[in-house]
Amino acid sequence: MGIVYSIYQKIKAAQLGKNVEKYKVRKDQTKMMALKMNEESTEALQELAKRAGKSTDDLLSDNRNFEKAVNQIIAKNPADPILALVQSIREQADFVYSNHKVAFVCTQMLEVGQELRVFVTHKGKDHSFLARVLRVTQSELWLKPPKAKGKVINLTVFKRFEIRLYRPQDGEYHFFVDLVRQVKRPVNALILSHALQVTRLNHRQHERIAVELEKKIAYLIPKIDAQFTFGETEAVQNTVTIMDISAGGLRFVTEGLPNGVEIETPVVTLLPEVGIRKKVRSKIVRIDHKEGDKLYFVHLMFGSLTERDRHLLEKFIHDTKLGKKPVKKAAGLPSRVKDAFAGVGPTPGLEGAAEEAAAAPESAEPIELEAVPDTGLDLDQDLDLGLDEPSEAKPQTDELDFNEEG
Repeated sequence: MGIVYSIYQKIKAAQLGKNVEKYKVRKDQTKMMALKMNEESTEALQELAKRAGKSTDDLLSDNRNFEKAVNQIIAKNPADPILALVQSIREQADFVYSNHKVAFVCTQMLEVGQELRVFVTHKGKDHSFLARVLRVTQSELWLKPPKAKGKVINLTVFKRFEIRLYRPQDGEYHFFVDLVRQVKRPVNALILSHALQVTRLNHRQHERIAVELEKKIAYLIPKIDAQFTFGETEAVQNTVTIMDISAGGLRFVTEGLPNGVEIETPVVTLLPEVGIRKKVRSKIVRIDHKEGDKLYFVHLMFGSLTERDRHLLEKFIHDTKLGKKPVKKAAGLPSRVKDAFAGVGPTPGLEGAAEEAAAAPESAEPIELEAVPDTGLDLDQDLDLGLDEPSEAKPQTDELDFNEEG
């Protein structure tokens, strides 16, 4: 009797295992149908999962599992035919840069049209330009090269580029890519290999400069009645003195804070000195204040800047350091604020940019102009930025008008 019962249990367990397997298959199929994945990509994903010893659900539920499976294939056979379908699977599964629900783990996730900030070194000086993604394949990243005086700049002498970009609600990322070649057809493009590693930077790693700018800002404080908050905000304007600034945020000092201002309070200001033509939105991430003192040191993190805006900020910081862009200092500062400038050092917790730079891979070596025969350009002048100057038709002011968009 015991033998019969044992056999029955084994048969039941085997049947249960088959049912579980059928359920997993149906679940995977349902998930792929929901993604509207084509038949070819579906079969390739199933094969990829099989080789990785995972289910397709494992790969679809976390893009890091998917990328690990792809890397395993590359390690075994870089010419494996299945790799030709990987980029299509990645796009159909929505494992792309703009999908903030997935981790940004590789440059194959970048999308056509995405703007990037590209950094090179020439004659010991750092230069940067904006580039737009033209094409992304499993093996190559195509970027639009910069122009100067209407001509495309030949960048073939540079072997490596540092690239940075900011992902909203996530943070600043950077990576290094190598130049494969620069082409003129079918389009002008820099063809780059993909990065081996994508690194998320923290706020300590932004280059920061001390300034002394008197600036109008507006705190966006929730309106509260006797019982409820209705989600509406009012703009409470104040004049503060900016102490230092980076591409990630700024710090200002002020005598007193309006009621309702706290960590996470949104702040709006204008930065015409930098060349940004719209309102700059940020939020308070830290407030330093000693009991009994009227002075408050407020740290802001920028939140609404485009890659172009961040590029302008980085250029402003670079030019200010070199003395190319003198900063107009605040006039008539209260003596207590002047004392604060003399007595307070760099923003606490924001040191470390130098250490990060030292730890990063070396930039491309300086080049001689003779090495760029196709352009005949003076890179010290022409590889400056490639950006339009602020329009004279609408002069920049420091007045915050909340009736305007931007």
